[in-house]
Amino acid sequence: MSFLDFGTQQTDVDYYDDADFLDELNNSTLWDIGTGISDNNLTLWSNGDIETFLGVKLRNAIAPNDNVPSLGNVYQAAPGYSPNSMNATQADGPQAKWNILMYVDLETGSFADVDVKLWLDFDPCFAPDTANMVAIDVSPSLQDSLGGDYTSFGINTNLGYPLISNLNPAGNGFDANATGYYTFAIEISDLCGNQKLWNDITVYVQPNILDGVDLTSDSDSNGVYDVNEFAGCMSQQACNFSCSATTDDGSCESISCSGCTVESACNYNPEAEIGNAEDCTFPMDVYGVDYVNCSNVCLSDVDGDGVCDQAEVSGCQNTEACNFNADATDPADCSFSEENFNCAGDCLNDTDNDGVCDELEIAGCTESFACNYNSNATNDDASCETTSCAGCGIVPACNYDPQATISNNDICKGPGGDCDDEDDGTINDVYTSDCDCVGQLVVLGCTEPSACNFSILANEDDESCLFNADALGVCGGSCTSDADGDGICDDVDNCWNQLTCNFNDPQNAECESITCAGCKLDGACN
Repeated sequence: MSFLDFGTQQTDVDYYDDADFLDELNNSTLWDIGTGISDNNLTLWSNGDIETFLGVKLRNAIAPNDNVPSLGNVYQAAPGYSPNSMNATQADGPQAKWNILMYVDLETGSFADVDVKLWLDFDPCFAPDTANMVAIDVSPSLQDSLGGDYTSFGINTNLGYPLISNLNPAGNGFDANATGYYTFAIEISDLCGNQKLWNDITVYVQPNILDGVDLTSDSDSNGVYDVNEFAGCMSQQACNFSCSATTDDGSCESISCSGCTVESACNYNPEAEIGNAEDCTFPMDVYGVDYVNCSNVCLSDVDGDGVCDQAEVSGCQNTEACNFNADATDPADCSFSEENFNCAGDCLNDTDNDGVCDELEIAGCTESFACNYNSNATNDDASCETTSCAGCGIVPACNYDPQATISNNDICKGPGGDCDDEDDGTINDVYTSDCDCVGQLVVLGCTEPSACNFSILANEDDESCLFNADALGVCGGSCTSDADGDGICDDVDNCWNQLTCNFNDPQNAECESITCAGCKLDGACN
């Protein structure tokens, strides 16, 4: 078979140029177009080697009066039933007043090369809709019956014939009185299912038609008489589509009957006539997650706690713990603060704000240089002292103290330095050049230089000092006059103490024993 493009539909066509009837198309064995059927007023569509035509003819009418009025490929037939025969006077049916002609010619082709379907419409809807049509696949039967002997096929049928009427999806036959649009088509496809030809006509069954004569006007030239016009929504995609509407009034709407037609959606509406995928909602849209169903039930909950596996949160569930997690759904390790501290590591009680908890405070000396410094002490108790661990830190000194932690070099002593630190019957002990401590025997006497009986040899006072002298300088004598009460008689101008540095010195009557004092110990450094 050769297929070109889809071709162009031709209407009100004569099939034969030199004949008035379609009798030559009859096949007495397999099909019968009928005798005396007019060859004009047909709708033809061809494509390459394929030729088809459709037409509507009145039953029991003599050509050319068997034609019905047409406007393009729309045929205007009258409602009602046909007599059983041409001479009958009563419309006792059940056939309608009109028949459908359908014809296919493959020329040199074969029915084994194409798929042929005849489409019949039993729904009197004013808008043609293939969803309400019945498709009869004639290719298998044509292949079995015709084989390669025939290249054409035709029928002349009435929707009221029992064989045809039984195909009505409604199951109630065909009502010849029902007015409206009826669509009929021939479809040719290649063996891959690609449509190569579609030839269709519409039969408009309306009253006020009598033998092809218009009884009323058609002001809008739409093929519907004005008396039969009905305004409404004519869009089959609209919710308020009116099958009876012949004129669209602009009232079409697609909201009231639209809805989600996706079965897996939460708002699936099986009664929706218009599917609107944008209106569909899924668990993610409703609950914000995709691991629950439309009833908000987990798709997976292994531990059966009512919390979806994907939403489980591991965490400490002890409200006393530092890491307590109020959102936790599964238990996990908890951590707690140390005693006396909060979870931030701060003291529960710290009166002095020193960062050491009151319960952990240690009193003691906090001065690192002190002898009793306590490195563990946190509060100073004013007990620090620097004496017990102080000593001479100079190694050559005779009193060097290797145990001293505080060096007090002011107390370091070398040879000749005082070392009287024992009660051994000696006094004025001093260090020798070998740092030996050597003492002197005790000599009792007056050790006060200002006393008149001061003894330079005495090294321990025996409380015998006298501070008055008579006119002859006799210590301990009585004065006739001592106005200033200094123990020296007023008439004595000189110091009469023979043991002082200024004895009998007219320039300094007050005795003194300092200027001439010094170390007389042999071997001493000074």
